Amino acid sequence: MTAGVSSAGRFSERYQPATGQWPAATGGLGACSSVRECRCGSSATLLGTGEVLVAGGMTGLYSSPGSTTSAMLYDPATSAWTVTGPMSGDRENQTANLLPNGQMLVAGGVSFRNHVATPLASAELYTPLAAGPVRSAQTAGQVGRRPL
Repeated sequence: MTAGVSSAGRFSERYQPATGQWPAATGGLGACSSVRECRCGSSATLLGTGEVLVAGGMTGLYSSPGSTTSAMLYDPATSAWTVTGPMSGDRENQTANLLPNGQMLVAGGVSFRNHVATPLASAELYTPLAAGPVRSAQTAGQVGRRPL
């Protein structure tokens, strides 16, 4: 999975190992609508559900750049992007690791606001649920449930 901005415009693509090709990930980041923001410096992690969680990054690339709390799920079966719950704090260039229990640990990175980058020494957990559209998010040291 890759997405970005090139001289040809915005794009999102996914790799097909069987064919060695990179077809467009339609219905996704390519639109850069207000819901599906264009971003850089985000993490993309394959979840046990088969979805890809894209979290954080920098948005406002052309006007007012800043790191974001937003996250999106990509479903390769439908080639569709959906918004999921935000992180508790904005971050970019973070690590994102799938844990053996199915949760995803997001740690570190930087918060970029008003043209100032602040290193982060914090972590968050993302917990995908096996069924239904609701997912939960936790911040290290806090327990909470958010409908997404």
